[in-house]
Amino acid sequence: MHLRLGGATARLRLRRALVPPRSRPAPAAMSSSSSRPADPAGVGVPEGHQLVTEGQVTMVYPRDENSVFYNPVQVQNRDLSVLMIGVHARMRAERRWSRAKRKELRRAMLQAQRDEVGEDELKNEGKEQRKARAARFERDLTDAVNEAREGVDFDGMTAESAGTDDGMTIFEALAASGLRSLRYWKEVPGVRAIVVNDLDPVAVEMCRENVVRNGLEGALAGQQRQDGGPPVPEAEDGDASDVMKR
Repeated sequence: MHLRLGGATARLRLRRALVPPRSRPAPAAMSSSSSRPADPAGVGVPEGHQLVTEGQVTMVYPRDENSVFYNPVQVQNRDLSVLMIGVHARMRAERRWSRAKRKELRRAMLQAQRDEVGEDELKNEGKEQRKARAARFERDLTDAVNEAREGVDFDGMTAESAGTDDGMTIFEALAASGLRSLRYWKEVPGVRAIVVNDLDPVAVEMCRENVVRNGLEGALAGQQRQDGGPPVPEAEDGDASDVMKR
């Protein structure tokens, strides 16, 4: 579902294709400054425009601030949002792992308990015995989950989730040039899809141009997904819509 802001909404959809585990490297660390050369894709800078490098992306902006413009005041805000969403992505992956592991161990431990004690004895336990056994079981289950947690590579798990249905989807409602969205795409681990949304088709077109500038043109596709999943919903009349995915 996409947010409707008065008139027709312009948007880009960024989506990664499903990939086998361990086939994608983890994204590089975030930085608000970059040593990369200007115009890394060699696209060239249109007259009346300027290049701005922030984090891992290089954007082109018109020098006329009455158009879509670069806001340097928000650099720290964008850095912090990249950092915090990255932290959330790791915590999210850890929670999902913990739920799955707890369910798996609970099933195995319940079966072991039935095998050891016997179904009849468990059924004949009194209320206090049942409560005490349940409390011990939950403590033992938590200990088993914590023991299994040791050595789990949650950073790697987070990065891998970008190529699976476990990856995150981010919706940026007022994206303007898409700088923040492109930084999320390149710098935040575990992002499966981003919807880059703005009322102004000119802003979305600028984002599309900067996708090319950052060497991501291979990620742009049509409405039909290439990973075998269901088709991306058709854009409504007046919408600017592309799909970007890996």
